[in-house]
Amino acid sequence: MIAVTDVWVDPDGEAFVQVTDVGGPLSPRELEVLQGAADGHTNAEIGRRLFMSEHTVKSHLARVCRRLRAHDRANAVHLAWRRGLLS
Repeated sequence: MIAVTDVWVDPDGEAFVQVTDVGGPLSPRELEVLQGAADGHTNAEIGRRLFMSEHTVKSHLARVCRRLRAHDRANAVHLAWRRGLLS
């Protein structure tokens, strides 16, 4: 799946499209945050354990959801378990 972020036309009339891949592998930090969610911890608890703010935890989880194409945190955990990303 790809997301088109920009489309523009040059003076000669040729169209260009900038594409962003929304998939891709999860970073080690995103996996740590996702594991915390899978273990049933709140965002605040995950933040305390990983020495990051609750807002940063939410940002990581939002990015994980986009990459896994999950519609919420629980779905992200489910998809990650099915793909063997969590232990």
